[in-house]
Amino acid sequence: MAHIEAEGELEARYVEGSGPLYTESAVREIHASLYRRLQLDDRRSDTRAEIVPGALRTVLVTAGRHLAPEAHAIPSLLDAWGARYTGLSGRERAVVGAACAHHRLLWVHPFLDGNGRTARLHTHLVLGQLRLTHGLSGRRCAASPATSRATTRASTTRTFPGGPIWMAAETFPRKRSSPSPSGCSTSASIKRACWP
Repeated sequence: MAHIEAEGELEARYVEGSGPLYTESAVREIHASLYRRLQLDDRRSDTRAEIVPGALRTVLVTAGRHLAPEAHAIPSLLDAWGARYTGLSGRERAVVGAACAHHRLLWVHPFLDGNGRTARLHTHLVLGQLRLTHGLSGRRCAASPATSRATTRASTTRTFPGGPIWMAAETFPRKRSSPSPSGCSTSASIKRACWP
């Protein structure tokens, strides 16, 4: 129920209101909107630490085999993330950029817990701003199946003017862990857009 309530609140602000989504404050607000609705017992990490809604992590964490960047680097990484994905021109670039941004947000892993839920909500809101999802209310228009097929065909055969839209690897420190192409998607067109 908390996820549905958070989604409705966030859609009103970011989809209907079209607020900027590729910012640290937006990502923190998405996390806070979900976590402030959870019971205290559900706001605990695996180590039983309390998850503060919207608070960036202050400790080093791992997610599976991924060792996330050090906590002090999170604000600058989110700034670079926002600079890279804000204002991509064209709908096709914006959709592929949303997939790449989703992966990079998870790579940064800004919160102690709830990074996946936050990233999924963020991507949902980006697609909502592009009018590619119905959302909770079902009032927004999704692309027609014919348009979706045409966009899919185009994205697998064209390269984007101005080069790829992935974030340059040098934006992220490599001494901890480097992302792998298999972490982005199994779709070849997405891999080409996300990875050099």
